[in-house]
Amino acid sequence: MAKIKRFGVLERKYLMQVLDSEMLGDGRSGSVMVNSLEREFAKKMEVKYAIAVNSGMSGLHCAVAAADVGPGDEVICDPIVHFAASAVMYHNAVPVFADVKEDTFLIDPESIEERISNYTKAIICTHLFGLPCDMDPIMKIAKEYGLTVIEDVAQAIGARYKGRYTGSLGDMGVFSFQQSKHITSGDGGMVTTDSSELADKVRVMRILGYKPEALSVLSERWKEGRLGWNYRMTELQAAVLRGQLTRLDEIVELHVNVAKMYDEVLDGCSWLRPQKVENGVFHSYWQYAVLFDGTDKEYERFKRVMKEEGCKASYGYTQRPATLIPLITEIRAYGKGCPIKCPHYKGKAKYGEGVVPVAERILPRIVLLEMAWLDQEEARRNADALERVISKF
Repeated sequence: MAKIKRFGVLERKYLMQVLDSEMLGDGRSGSVMVNSLEREFAKKMEVKYAIAVNSGMSGLHCAVAAADVGPGDEVICDPIVHFAASAVMYHNAVPVFADVKEDTFLIDPESIEERISNYTKAIICTHLFGLPCDMDPIMKIAKEYGLTVIEDVAQAIGARYKGRYTGSLGDMGVFSFQQSKHITSGDGGMVTTDSSELADKVRVMRILGYKPEALSVLSERWKEGRLGWNYRMTELQAAVLRGQLTRLDEIVELHVNVAKMYDEVLDGCSWLRPQKVENGVFHSYWQYAVLFDGTDKEYERFKRVMKEEGCKASYGYTQRPATLIPLITEIRAYGKGCPIKCPHYKGKAKYGEGVVPVAERILPRIVLLEMAWLDQEEARRNADALERVISKF
């Protein structure tokens, strides 16, 4: 099987249409490619609204802002990656970290509920490596406490939970189209929601605080009076993504094919444990992650044998949870202690060792096997190499 091309005819066609139009960005007459992409993306993800932005982080920031999070508020986040926490701090609020479940590596609903305080305003759950979080209990907790749920779908486009796409399960979903993701425009993002109110807030925030309908009249732009950012997606990004979106199912299938190769090799291996996929959940496999279950000495030997056999992998992912990175522990953010030491904040968020013991224990031992989805023959070779490694233990 020949190596698969990352981009196809349709991406090139749409790019040429943009270049021929000589309108590469947001114009007063509207953005043809961006508007088309938003409609097509909403239809594909089975949501009412999709709002394009220039990155996944921009989307997370807009979602946090749309949830009316601000100084003195807490947002419960996943500790494996720090992106949700950064978005919370962008808006001068305080991240509080729930722990994860050892078998899925995903945020633990029980830990979420334990972290809720009088200051909690929202929950951001990360669908890590392509596996959806356990959304039913998360949504039940959110409803009970009146919290907004934001899904971080950066790694899990095309995944499904009980028949519904990730990004359609919470109050808002945030997607990333950074280069390494399933579909890409180099960078870019999307916020999805079924709420017209939240959609309107995100639209205003992504365009410097202007209401979209006021863009064409300079004197009307300032009447909204909200603080906003320049998070607009360009017509060039949207052109590439429109083509990529038509191939999403094919691209996810290619990722899943690689995962099946690893599944076959790992069948019966008790010391390399893939993420547990519950019934009714579809994993879109941005990455294929396994947990090494053994001693430190055995882990070092495993890494040596992996190198000897030519099995490509990375080890430890982020190495340590967000509760242990200097951005959080040294309260760097905006300086002068803000937002965690903000005078508006009366809570007692905890960081450092022991806050998320499961995440601390498993993170260094998460192994990401190469996801060579563009070259299925290379993926087969890596799976065969892993089989040789396993046979030596």
